[in-house]
Amino acid sequence: SVDSYDINIFYLPPTGIAVNETISREDFDELIKSYVDQTKRITTELLEEIDVAVDEVADVLLVGGSTRIPAVREMLQELFGKTPNHSVNPYKAVSQGAALQASNLSGELSASGGGELALMDVNPIPLGIEVVNGVFEEIIEAQEPIPAKMMKTFTTTADNQTRVDIRVLQGGRINAQDNKFIAEFVLDGIPMAKKNVPQIEVTFEIDANGILSVSAKDLGTGNEQRVTVNSSEYKLSDSEVVRMREELDKYKETDDKTRRLIKLKEEATRFVGEGKRLLDEQGEKISSTLKEELTADIAQAERALASDDLERIQQVRDGLEKKIHEISEKLSSSSSSDSKK
Repeated sequence: SVDSYDINIFYLPPTGIAVNETISREDFDELIKSYVDQTKRITTELLEEIDVAVDEVADVLLVGGSTRIPAVREMLQELFGKTPNHSVNPYKAVSQGAALQASNLSGELSASGGGELALMDVNPIPLGIEVVNGVFEEIIEAQEPIPAKMMKTFTTTADNQTRVDIRVLQGGRINAQDNKFIAEFVLDGIPMAKKNVPQIEVTFEIDANGILSVSAKDLGTGNEQRVTVNSSEYKLSDSEVVRMREELDKYKETDDKTRRLIKLKEEATRFVGEGKRLLDEQGEKISSTLKEELTADIAQAERALASDDLERIQQVRDGLEKKIHEISEKLSSSSSSDSKK
């Protein structure tokens, strides 16, 4: 907090050189600028991850010796638009918190009438499974408090499919192969049925000890399989968490484009199916002109689906939806007129 400071070191091991230098506040701020910028970036990323805007933060409490640096406080004040709270001793805060948690874990805190503390851990990187076309489907998102339990329902992708392979992954990238493989198991004995009929419920659960349990249950029969993974088998080191988060940031634009492409293809495929169903079931009631137009739109959509052209797929998807809606309205109007007669 001073304008300059004299650094005097009589003997600097191992060379024995004496240091007598004066460092200005301006020079010091310049030397630590990259660290202050990094702190700001991490703070901003954390707010984005937990979906909290800076103006929603009620108080900014400073802990840790580095928060005494004016440059750090100035950066935080500019970021949050409020004066940071430095009422807590920054040096003692961490050690006091560690001591309280140790007392809590040992049972001494509650035994002495101090109640219980809840130290909340979170899942740092998304967890999920591989689904059709090698896509990663997130089930437990990043920053989800632990213990956690989440579930999603899936279905089969082929007629008379009697088993599903469950591949458990960690990472958050849209392509399953770009994520970390954790475990794999099989749910079989699914009764034969048309695709999209069976309902498979996949549950991810992380307990207070960090043990991950993944189960898959056929809701029709109650048949269930599961796998259990100890925290040591999937827990990431700090450096791995940093690396995976950096990859998520680096490939965010590419992954977002892939997600949009996958969603568009799914929608276009669904409209192709609806269009064909209309022709099969209501063909004799549709005018020859509309029938030809719908047939042509379906053919265009199928050609577009063979490519990865986002704009083209979007165009044929919208055109097919519009044509199906037009035909459905005419069929509905015709049916209504017939009933009145």
